[in-house]
Amino acid sequence: MNSFDRCLYAMEIKEPDTLPVFHLGMSGNLSRAILGREPYYRNPPVYLEACSKGKAKEAALQVALDQIELAEKLDSDIIRETNQLGGWFLDPRWEYIPSNIEVKKISEKVWEIGGKRILYSPDINSLFNPSSYLPEDPDKAKEFLITHWQDDEIPEEEILPTRVIAKACKGKRFIIGCVQGTFLPFYSAFDKIMLWIRSNPNLFKLWSEFYLRRNINRAILKIEAGADAIFENDDYAFKTGTFLSLQQFREFVWPNLKKLCYEVKKRGAFFIKHTDGNINSIIGEMVDLGIDGLHSLEKDAGINIAEVKEKYG
Repeated sequence: MNSFDRCLYAMEIKEPDTLPVFHLGMSGNLSRAILGREPYYRNPPVYLEACSKGKAKEAALQVALDQIELAEKLDSDIIRETNQLGGWFLDPRWEYIPSNIEVKKISEKVWEIGGKRILYSPDINSLFNPSSYLPEDPDKAKEFLITHWQDDEIPEEEILPTRVIAKACKGKRFIIGCVQGTFLPFYSAFDKIMLWIRSNPNLFKLWSEFYLRRNINRAILKIEAGADAIFENDDYAFKTGTFLSLQQFREFVWPNLKKLCYEVKKRGAFFIKHTDGNINSIIGEMVDLGIDGLHSLEKDAGINIAEVKEKYG
């Protein structure tokens, strides 16, 4: 079996010749050591420097080439296409920075992206947004969602890496395209949106409608560009338990997960759900909604991998 066939067998719950392996994400420092050069993949200063010079597409292309070379050097069965800059922490509309977004370097630890000050931490080689992209006041947040985030167009920079990876690896390695869309992005607006579920559910549903719609479009384009599977990134749990009650998942999250899963699978791709943490109480319902794979099964959070495999395949 080649890498693609091996993964196909696993996704269809058959027994491949050996366990498919891959890396979900890799730090820029480790990528640099493996590649023997400065990568663009997961390396914000290098990536942003190119974007600041009007080379956002070139930067997105280089991220893809880095991932192809890493897969070849490590003989990975899967390539998970993702920039992993912290993009949806900055603004959930994009991960790869579009060409029409202005990028400026303010200092070694501060960048301005689309007019917003974004901090860079050299210690973890990652970006983070010190302030939420959503207004604090619920009425202003509603107005913001209605007036600012109705655009469904996915920038070319988001799809280009999948297309490049597919051209080089289709049928050889299993290609996973990443989206979000079923719940909420972590970090910069997490606390605010979590509060809406209890205090302003209609506002949460307005947010959720935009977030899901945009990521369905993103998933469709990545499948058309050559992705064999879609990997949805939104977390649902801490190590101690889920963020929401089971009833809240049924009301606010499962309709989104079901719809995204359906749109992916009807186009012939597999659907893989990511969430670490203690998800024992929700695994069965996620499986019933149609997911093909689950990442990650976190032993330290009380997940028994053998039991999950025995029960669900």
